[in-house]
Amino acid sequence: MLKDFSKIETIFNSVKEKSFSKASKKLGISQPAVTQQIKTF
Repeated sequence: MLKDFSKIETIFNSVKEKSFSKASKKLGISQPAVTQQIKTF
């Protein structure tokens, strides 16, 4: 369940920031990690 919340948070931040790179900086994870989380959601 916590894993799913993390993915939802990643998607939310990506939409809010309109950028995977900006979302990754805000979340403290790499841009490829953001992309991977969105792909596997």
